[in-house]
Amino acid sequence: MVGIANIDEVDSRQGRIGRSDNAALGQTALLEGVAEAARRLLAIADFDAAVNGALEAIARSTDIDRIYIFENQRDSATQQEFADCPYEWTAEGIVNIREIPGQYPFFYQDVGFEAWLAELKTGRAVQKLTRELSDAGKAKQGKEGGVLSLLTVPIFVEGQFWGLIGFDDCTRERVWGEAEIAVLQTAAANFAAALQQRENLRELEAHTQQLQQRDALLNGVNAAAQRLVAIDELSVAIPDALRILGEGTRQDRVYVFENVYPNGPDELFWNAPYEWSSSRAIAIQDIAEQFPFPSNAFPEKITAPLAAGRAVQFLTKELEGIAAEANEDIATKSSVVVPILVAGHYWGVIGFDDCVTERVWSGAEIAVLETAAACIGSAIERDRTRKEKEAAAKARVAELAERDRILAATAAAANIMLTDEDFDSAVNQALQIVGEGLAVDRVGLGKHFEAALPSSDIFASSECSS
Repeated sequence: MVGIANIDEVDSRQGRIGRSDNAALGQTALLEGVAEAARRLLAIADFDAAVNGALEAIARSTDIDRIYIFENQRDSATQQEFADCPYEWTAEGIVNIREIPGQYPFFYQDVGFEAWLAELKTGRAVQKLTRELSDAGKAKQGKEGGVLSLLTVPIFVEGQFWGLIGFDDCTRERVWGEAEIAVLQTAAANFAAALQQRENLRELEAHTQQLQQRDALLNGVNAAAQRLVAIDELSVAIPDALRILGEGTRQDRVYVFENVYPNGPDELFWNAPYEWSSSRAIAIQDIAEQFPFPSNAFPEKITAPLAAGRAVQFLTKELEGIAAEANEDIATKSSVVVPILVAGHYWGVIGFDDCVTERVWSGAEIAVLETAAACIGSAIERDRTRKEKEAAAKARVAELAERDRILAATAAAANIMLTDEDFDSAVNQALQIVGEGLAVDRVGLGKHFEAALPSSDIFASSECSS
C-alpha cells in the first residue's frame, strides 16, 4: 500500500531538506573561505596584508559582520591579563572597534570575562548571545555597534595561549554549529602556524643581521689594527682607527678616555684625547669644559669591572647624577666601554655610544671590541717605547756632542800651551778656550804653596791667574 503524507508532514520534510541544503552550502562556503585564508597566509609576503586578507576571506564566507584577532598580554605591574587588537575586518556600515577611543587595551576582568578567558585557555571555543552577558559585557557590546552574538576561537602558538579570533554578528543572534566551529578552529591553527613562521623568519633575519654585524665588526677591527700599525703618529692613527671602528659598528660616537690623577693617585679622572663622532652625533669636545671628568660620577658597578679589566655596557636611563646629565647632554642612549691596558696596567678606556637605539651587545661582539682595545693599547705602548728610545738617543747624541766639544776645547788649549812661548799669555788663552768650549762663566788656574801659616791664611799665599 502506498502511504500518502499529509500536507504538514510534506512541508516539515521539505523544510528539513531545505535547512540541510542550506547548511551544506554554508559549510562549503566556510571551507572555501578558510582554504582561501590559508592560501593568503602562505602566499603573501607582507604578514599584515596576508592576515587582513585572510580575515576578509573568512568573514565573507561566514557572512559575519566583524572578525578580529586579539593578542593576549599581561600587565607587568598588576599581572592582569588584557588584549590588544592588532587586526580587524568589518562589513560595510559596521563600527571598527579599534577606532573607538578607550577600547584598548581591553582588560578581561573589567567586563567579567575571566571565566570566558579560562575556558579559552583550555582550548575550547566560546560563544555567547549578548543578552546572556553581564551588564558590563552588554555595555561593551553596545559600544561596538550593537553586537547580538559573538564567538571566540582560541589561538595557541607552541602550546601556549596566544590570543583569539573573534566573530561578531550585529544582524542576528547567531548560534554556531559544532562543524562550523571545528572549521574555524582549523583557521585559528592556520593563523598560529603563520605566526610561528613569521617568528622563525624574524629569528633568521636577526641571526643573519648579527652575522653581518659581526663580519663588519671584524673587518673594522682588522682595518683599524692595520692603521695603528702603519701610522706612527698616534694623533693621526688613533682618530683614524676610531672612525673605522665607528663606521664598522654603526655607532654614533667612538672615543678614548685616558686615566689622569690631577688630585693625587687615589682619585681617578678621565681626559678625552681622541674621539670620532658621526655627522648626526654631538661631539664630546662640545662638552670639553667637563673634562677631566671624575670617574666616580659613574656607579661602582661600572668603574670596578673596568679597573679589573672587564668591559661594561649600560643604558643612559640607568645612570644618575652628573653621569646621566653628561650622557644626556650628548644624546647618548646606550654605551659599551672596554678597558685599555698598556704594559699590563689600566691606562684608560675605549667607548662606543649609540644615540639612536638602546643597543645591547652580545658577548661575541664585546670580545671583538676587546681586541680593538688591545690594539690601541699596543699602539700606545709602542709609541711610548719609541719616544723613550728617541729621547735616549737624543740624550746620547747630546752627551757625545758635549764630550766632543770638551775634547776639542782641551785640544785647542793644549795646542796654545805648546806653541806660545809666553807662558802667561798662553795660560790665559787656554783658559779662555776651555771656558768657551765648556760654556761656563769662569775658569781659573790656582797655584798651591806649602807654607806654615794658619789655615785661614792659606789662600793669601796662593797666586791665581784667570
